[in-house]
Amino acid sequence: MRAWRLLGSIAVVTSAAFFAVPAAPAQACGGGMVTEADANVAVTAQRVFVSTRAAGTTDIVAQLDVTGSKSYGVLIPLPSQPTLDTTPIDSKELDALDRATQVHLYSSEESYEPEDTGCSCGGDAAKDGGSFGGGVQNGLGDRGVSASEFVDIGPVSASVLQADTGASLASWLTDNGFSVAADDQSVIDSYVGTGKHFIVVKRADGAPAGRSSIGLHFTLQGDQRGYPLRMAQVGAARELSLSVYVSSEFGSAPTAPFQTLTLNNLAIDGVTDGEPEDQLAKNYARAIRAAVTERQGKAFVIEGVYAASDALASSPALFALTDAGHRLSRLTTIVDSTTLDTDVAFTAPAPENVPTDREVGANAPAPQGVKQAFSIFGLLLPALLGLTARRIRREPRA
Repeated sequence: MRAWRLLGSIAVVTSAAFFAVPAAPAQACGGGMVTEADANVAVTAQRVFVSTRAAGTTDIVAQLDVTGSKSYGVLIPLPSQPTLDTTPIDSKELDALDRATQVHLYSSEESYEPEDTGCSCGGDAAKDGGSFGGGVQNGLGDRGVSASEFVDIGPVSASVLQADTGASLASWLTDNGFSVAADDQSVIDSYVGTGKHFIVVKRADGAPAGRSSIGLHFTLQGDQRGYPLRMAQVGAARELSLSVYVSSEFGSAPTAPFQTLTLNNLAIDGVTDGEPEDQLAKNYARAIRAAVTERQGKAFVIEGVYAASDALASSPALFALTDAGHRLSRLTTIVDSTTLDTDVAFTAPAPENVPTDREVGANAPAPQGVKQAFSIFGLLLPALLGLTARRIRREPRA
């Protein structure tokens, strides 16, 4: 068996952070992965939908959007045993949610026509239905690890596993075509414990190489509104951009030590005639980055709180995962990955009267300029996400 070294980055937001591992022996790190030497790989999506339910569960839909060749894998640490949905959510539903909740900036100095900058990632979803309870069993015979059989979910296959120790998890990954870099082991170990589980995702047999984009849906017991940022630092790019959509009875915001910012807390520069049409988008991203950096990486911008029924009007599969009367909060951050030393929960109440639009530019009067929609997910792809294609180097296994 050959060993493959991964260089890359991924930071998909969920109740437990994602980090990617190759489907042939490779370093487990935050990245898209391939199993061919000198192949390019890029992870281009960092969106997750989280919905608390009156039944005492949390539904999570995390977009897996990977551009690469051949095989890849993702390891998802979770606080409890998940139930996997064998029907993927079409990523177009997340695109529609993204468009429905974009912030709007006004600039009295603009002269160009408005442009919808939301990103449409596409991707066809399988329609075969069903769910997989994720009950783990020792079918693979690995000491200290219980793992279920892999099940196909659209273009990927997934398994649920539980490990007694970090060492046993690393051993299982190695025996099944993965390996963990020594420098990353302590971070990964911190997510191993009684009751904690992992979802392992890889490209399904027979799935075409190239781009893969689906919404992976699973359910957890309890209120799991959070994101283990410490895990996101494993192999991460220098900068991570995260967008999370939280549906709950009331608006949601991050808990301390993280601060909640609104558009009114951002110093957003306007644009003038002759500047590129995406300049205001870049200014908005720069303003978020600066505000988060000023707070040592511990801040999220709440870009709106909506009636879930309104925000999800064009996303029926996601809407089916919400309870009547719930509110949907959209939160974004752009953070230096070296500051990812504390996990975050989104269980604090959202501020009242969260603004979703704002005029920018010097001496701007009441809104009368061109109105332009801004989706930080769309605006930052691909260049501003800090996620670029990485070269993968093959190494012989020792």
